[in-house]
Amino acid sequence: MSPDNPAYVTLSVSRALWGEVWPSYRAVMCSVCSHSGIHIEYVVDGEIQNGMRESVSLVEASVLADFDLRVEVASTLLPLDAPTPVQVGNALIVYPRKEF
Repeated sequence: MSPDNPAYVTLSVSRALWGEVWPSYRAVMCSVCSHSGIHIEYVVDGEIQNGMRESVSLVEASVLADFDLRVEVASTLLPLDAPTPVQVGNALIVYPRKEF
């Protein structure tokens, strides 16, 4: 399967996040970079912790398993403390944290 279907990409990332969402994640978004690339962005409130990188790697592996071998998945951990607004742009929001 290719990442041409935004709903399928969103569902794949959502499923991969089960058990991997950290309390400091403000949002997780994904976007399709090309016909063979998916980018996942994690917006983190506070410092990026060492265990987060391992968690991100597990999410990437789960998403990769849902697509053809030619599909690449890349991730970014972006520190952005609340209440600074999260900039979504053209990304698809997979996980939004409730903020007051």
